Amino acid sequence: MVPKGMAKASSIPAEKKLAASKTRLKIMLQDLNRMCDESEKAVVIQGQLSLVEKLFEETDALQSAFEEGLEAEAQEASMIEWSGYRLEFLRSQARAHEVAGQGLADRAAPQELKTAEVDPNVRLRRLELPKFDGDVTRFHEFWDQFETSVHRQPGASGATKVAYLRGCLTGAALDTIEGLSASNQGYELALQRLRERFDRPMVAVREQILRLVDLLMTKNKLSTICDEFHKKVYALTALGKDPRTSDLSVAEVLIALCREQLPGSVQFRWDELAQANNAVVADLPAFLRFLQQQTDLPGASRRSKEPTREWTKARRSGGERKRNSPESPPRGSATFLHAAVKRSCYICQKQHLPQQCPSLLRAGPHQRRELARRARLCFACLEPGHYASGCKHRGKTTDGKPVTASSPSTSASERSVAEQKTIVRSEEPSSAPVQANVATRSSQWTSRLQTVRAVAYGEQGPGKRVTCLLDTASERSFVRQDLASALGLVGQTSPLSLVGIGGILHEIPDAQLVKLWLG
Repeated sequence: MVPKGMAKASSIPAEKKLAASKTRLKIMLQDLNRMCDESEKAVVIQGQLSLVEKLFEETDALQSAFEEGLEAEAQEASMIEWSGYRLEFLRSQARAHEVAGQGLADRAAPQELKTAEVDPNVRLRRLELPKFDGDVTRFHEFWDQFETSVHRQPGASGATKVAYLRGCLTGAALDTIEGLSASNQGYELALQRLRERFDRPMVAVREQILRLVDLLMTKNKLSTICDEFHKKVYALTALGKDPRTSDLSVAEVLIALCREQLPGSVQFRWDELAQANNAVVADLPAFLRFLQQQTDLPGASRRSKEPTREWTKARRSGGERKRNSPESPPRGSATFLHAAVKRSCYICQKQHLPQQCPSLLRAGPHQRRELARRARLCFACLEPGHYASGCKHRGKTTDGKPVTASSPSTSASERSVAEQKTIVRSEEPSSAPVQANVATRSSQWTSRLQTVRAVAYGEQGPGKRVTCLLDTASERSFVRQDLASALGLVGQTSPLSLVGIGGILHEIPDAQLVKLWLG
């Protein structure tokens, strides 16, 4: 074992030798700069430059050997100090070449032959490189620093560069290069994968626009708005879309905002079109034509999501004509309807009308009023969009008969007994009318069918509020011809014979088989 004192003594000469070499290098660099200032002869400048380069290589070797024996903190401080000498040398070298009229091209050939061979032991200086997690808006910022610090280092091997690259990546970016080998080919393939996935200026510009809009839509302090607004403007400028000039047009901003509201499949088709032709990202007429084409496509999935409750209520309160209003056109021939039933009760969200809700029927007067208030329903008719004070059906049932204000409070058992007492079977089946069981309490000579309230949609245009007859033994029902025309429903025409309740026969020569959606 070597004594501790001997190890310390043996390191002193190396440290003194390194310090003397640094001092000599500093003096020679000062002499070289003075020669350039005084426009010395080119031969003299070249000779001094040759001596300085030789001394720099020797000092660099001593510095590398000295750093290997230091602890982490001392090693980092030594590297930072030596980087200042290296920077001063490079500046003096470039100035000497310029003054002496000796271009870098004259020395490039032998220098390239010297650096072409990869030195596996080359050591890059310690730098805190930025981390990249896959945010496309920050890829260029990351790559500019990594390219300067690591990628352009001529003496670093592929394994060294891959190690540095892995240390700078996190999240989705790190997953992109997972499994690549630590070699020159592996490093080039890693760069190719990163560029293909994250070097997407068009997406980065769109994201910056959306973030800028989000900033303006959020209430923040004045200082926060100022700082963040400057950041977004500078980020767009770095991407070649300076908002202060015509680089970023209003059309591109509008397209980015509108695209965010489109369904996912439509967004995908627009992105494919934009990748094929980058000019369309700022071509507003082209975007409008694209939207029209997507709207005209058969089976456009505008109903891919169930309409929100607020949206449905707004449509219902938009002044549409009631089914039994005098303005309704006369019923024409019937067409088939493929009914997809969704929830209708605003109180319990189950598949029945609010008037048939068990929770409402079991509740007392005060509880019923509270349930109607929570569901934003009219207490008189249990329909959304208005209050009881302005209800047109207040004091009447749906068939026009007067009722007391407590008619919704009738219990299920009382309603059943009242209906059983008033129903009388007809001796002539052919004359028995058929009525819809919407909100009637009692009626004679009547057969009732179950119904559901919904909004019907065709391939184009807005929806219409309808009352659908439900037949649990069939997948099809009927809709009026005027409603089919209003929804733009077109189908194959074929004759139809209908046999109703009581044996009523009705011939329809021009019935159509169509499809529509209920919401």
